[in-house]
Amino acid sequence: MRIRENSFLQEIIDLMKKLDRVDERMKRYESDVRSLQSQIPELLKIGDSGSIFPGQDKDTGTASGTGNQESPEAFAADIAEGECSFARDDPSALLDLYRQIPFDNPDGGVWKQGWDLQYNASQWKTKTLRVFVVPHSHNDPGWIKTFEEYFQTQTLGILDSMAAKLEEHKEMTMIWAEVSFFSLWWNQASDAQKQQIISHVSNKKLEFVLGGWVMNDEANTHYFAMIQQMIEGHEWLANHLGIMPKNGWAIDPFGLSPTMAYLLRRMGFTAMVIQRVHYAVKKQLALKKQLEFRWQQAWDFVTSAVHVNREPCLADSEGKDGILTHLMPFYSYDVPHTCGPDPKVCCQFDFARTATRFGCPWRVNPTAVSPANVKEKAGLLLDQYRKKAQLFRTNTLLVQLGDDFRYATPQEWDLQFSNYQKIFEYFASHPELHVQVRKGCLRVVAQFGTLEDYFTALSDEIQEEDLPSLSGDFFTYNDRGDHYWSGYYTSRPFHKHLDRVLEHHLRGAEILYSLALAHAGSTVPDWMEKVLPGLVEARRSIALFQHHDGITGTGRDHVVMDYAQKLLAAFNKLSGIIASCSDYLLRKDREHFDGKALLQLDEARSEVSLPKYKVLDSEAVTPDLGATVVLFNPLVHRRREIVAIRTLTPDVSVYKAVEDELEEVEIQISPVFEKEDGFTISFLADLPPLSLGTYHFKTSPEANEDGMAMATISVMNYEPVPDTLYIHLKEEGLDVDVKIEFVHYGTSATADRNSGAYLFLPQGPARPVVIDEGTPVTVVRGPHMSSVTVTARDFQHTVTLKTSPGLDGLGLEINNLVDIKLNMDYELAMRISSNIKSGNTFYTDLNGFQVLKRETLLDKIPIQGNFYPMPTMAFVEDPDYRLTLLTRQPLGVGSLASGQLEVMQDRRFSRDDNRGLGQGVKDNRPTRLSFSLLLEKRVSGEVPISEEQVMGFPSLSAQLASQSLIYPIFRLLPTSPTVVPRHVTYAPMQNEDALPCDIHMVNLRTMIHETPLKPSNASAIILHRLGFNCDFKSPPVKCSTKHGQVDLNEVFPHVFQSEAQEASLSLMYRGEPFNKATPISLDPMEIYSVLLFR
Repeated sequence: MRIRENSFLQEIIDLMKKLDRVDERMKRYESDVRSLQSQIPELLKIGDSGSIFPGQDKDTGTASGTGNQESPEAFAADIAEGECSFARDDPSALLDLYRQIPFDNPDGGVWKQGWDLQYNASQWKTKTLRVFVVPHSHNDPGWIKTFEEYFQTQTLGILDSMAAKLEEHKEMTMIWAEVSFFSLWWNQASDAQKQQIISHVSNKKLEFVLGGWVMNDEANTHYFAMIQQMIEGHEWLANHLGIMPKNGWAIDPFGLSPTMAYLLRRMGFTAMVIQRVHYAVKKQLALKKQLEFRWQQAWDFVTSAVHVNREPCLADSEGKDGILTHLMPFYSYDVPHTCGPDPKVCCQFDFARTATRFGCPWRVNPTAVSPANVKEKAGLLLDQYRKKAQLFRTNTLLVQLGDDFRYATPQEWDLQFSNYQKIFEYFASHPELHVQVRKGCLRVVAQFGTLEDYFTALSDEIQEEDLPSLSGDFFTYNDRGDHYWSGYYTSRPFHKHLDRVLEHHLRGAEILYSLALAHAGSTVPDWMEKVLPGLVEARRSIALFQHHDGITGTGRDHVVMDYAQKLLAAFNKLSGIIASCSDYLLRKDREHFDGKALLQLDEARSEVSLPKYKVLDSEAVTPDLGATVVLFNPLVHRRREIVAIRTLTPDVSVYKAVEDELEEVEIQISPVFEKEDGFTISFLADLPPLSLGTYHFKTSPEANEDGMAMATISVMNYEPVPDTLYIHLKEEGLDVDVKIEFVHYGTSATADRNSGAYLFLPQGPARPVVIDEGTPVTVVRGPHMSSVTVTARDFQHTVTLKTSPGLDGLGLEINNLVDIKLNMDYELAMRISSNIKSGNTFYTDLNGFQVLKRETLLDKIPIQGNFYPMPTMAFVEDPDYRLTLLTRQPLGVGSLASGQLEVMQDRRFSRDDNRGLGQGVKDNRPTRLSFSLLLEKRVSGEVPISEEQVMGFPSLSAQLASQSLIYPIFRLLPTSPTVVPRHVTYAPMQNEDALPCDIHMVNLRTMIHETPLKPSNASAIILHRLGFNCDFKSPPVKCSTKHGQVDLNEVFPHVFQSEAQEASLSLMYRGEPFNKATPISLDPMEIYSVLLFR
């Protein structure tokens, strides 16, 4: 062994000096460093005992001598028979298209990615083509400019003009999507402008489509945040305009998820429009006239759940979760690519270009329509309309008229309206053309239309059940050549991770605020009203970041910083709300609480650096009273997990407060491997569902050594550095070898062939990251957790095994501290290889909601096209085993070899990838990425894996372990040694088994009234019944499955009134009231919302 003098080792040496005063205790646990050199391979191995340290059993998760009173079996979930019988696949999966499409990309002529569209003029002698021209303006809430910069320079003018011009041009219409921008405009609009908008909505000239706070990304987003941002927009529209959107509009997200389609259907939507789909998939659907289809979920079950007083707007049509979907057929949503297949012709009908210096790229610019040329122009446009109509099954045609930030000036409104109006009048005066530009329904509307106009007319011509049904997703998006948009799955991972932290804090604050408000009753304390604006601001900042140029990491540097500053402000506000509500709920004298909490979260953050953890002040830790640490479990099932608190002294004892008694708990004392002083005190916490629990830290120079253990630390330079981790399953007699290594990709120096914020264009296969000789390896061993850390130039890789009997002990915890600033044009990935025989198949989740099968098709799709989004998990499996990687942050993942998962870590590029951003990605931050690796053997025996299977369902253990990773236990420290009368615990769910194991509480959200802002008397509980695979062991959670049956009165017996009300997912449609003691039942995978009242 050779020790090098470097900064890292110097920090270790300094740390050892700090430990001199506890040296005697350390000697009892230290091992000789020289003997550890030969034992490194064993330390990286879980042997037949299932443990890397003595006295611990990996299977049961119990450590000898810990005094657990209940057997492991008491904490194994009871899964009812038949729980997984719902898992049926829809044969019309988009995965089948990928198997069929050659991906050869022949030149299609004017429609480059299609073919030469022609039609027989005689077909129009008996048919009438109905055309709906829909003006729109796509406004990005942050991209090249910040949200506020865009509003001041562009969106303000668009909305001012919209209010006036829709009144001036009686036959013109408009659709609008982004409520974030509209709410900002509304706040400064005059009363007259507001009245104009209300009139336009009432007269159906203005339609709000989608209606979310933003048009969210669909690859990196978690379904919690997707629902949250949609509720934020819908609640605003209901409070200010009294409207509820019906049609979806997703024209710019870079790939589309069926999760969004499902959420919209549950929100009461009837149809949606999408755009960015792989050009080869578009062509295949166009050839079959399947560009309009019913987008169904892959499980495709017929509903059988019992719901109370279900209203039509809350039900799924004929028991299905599908939604009518229109896929735009051509390259883009701009004017040149929407009227028909020839962009050179269509661009001539973008009349706004006549008033700018920007003409058409095809060098034939638009000219104004006049009596002299109207016949020619009408014929040219009609030809495009008719050719586009050949791609659809009906004679009703949707033509979008707009682009990014269009209709910004009154002149643009006038140019588009007046020129199109002349063409429409020509159509109307020539019936022999068989073009109907007016809606032949109950009323006559203008030639321009809205999405509602179009879909209503479509339903007059064809029934939804007569359209084809498709299931699956539209990833990975490709707009041309081999330019796959898989880079943004990982771009700016620091901010992706920060977003997940914020979502966790928002959810925690929402739950605690709703519970506190319910206990307060009809009279809302002043402090609760004062913190509400901060809660709403946090909701909207997090909602804003879900934008498809926000969480994607595809904004300019200063825009990304602006998002981060908004998220940081939200973090601080949410931290204060969590602390105040926790303090309030534990207080015995709640009526005297003024909102000034004597608790604080132990985590502090900035917009550019890693989190810092607060240290329990030695002045607060006293021998007699000790310091009170409060833990909050934000999940709806009991948790027994390892919790770590930092202290300035190792001489502490920890006690759990149980009624009027204190029970000492076993602790592990470990050093802090950072520049801050202090120690980490780890112990097993036991918390009922949604509970606040109290633990006392007392100084204890003469601590009971039976209740504490000092971790042993060994630092060495091992040559070569081990890179293989072997996992041996106890009892089974079979081994699964797992190897973890790091690889990197480069990119081409050729113009238009390089990776960037959006694109992943690698220069060949990945190459191994070479770890320098003498790289430090640090081993920490203790009774609660043991870890191995390798510190390389670009990353610090730590694998930790916890002896927790709970969900955090199911797998191996992996933490990578990544910092690639010393590289350029470089992508770092973690590759996990195993001997699992998965072939070319692997599974990735969509939005944390569902899991789809993927097939690696390297014979016809390049490396970059075989990567997919991984918001929460991915796995490989064979008939015997499944290896699942859980992640706390969204990243890109692929499986380029059998048994392998390759997860991107960070990416850095010097150049733009020619998708409009105009810069590379060089603002990388040191980023901590968290994972859990879970290996499971099928308990039902060898199960054949069907080639027809298109979905994958995680085990219930993986589902709940993912929740544990994403929603860790909150830790609150005292702000001072002040003692206040508190209860030792707060547990609103007195029956721990009130919610079945497979029911997750997505949120408990307080609804608001605006003008003035105040909380309403309603809180929405949103429940999700998880779909899971029953082939694997039950998770270590004390609960049972009940076929989705829920009694809300058992969930909250003493919180909220007895009356409840069913609601749509965005809470805008309401059912009839019912008694909350009335049992309800959820289908597998169903998300269900109920309003509770205080």
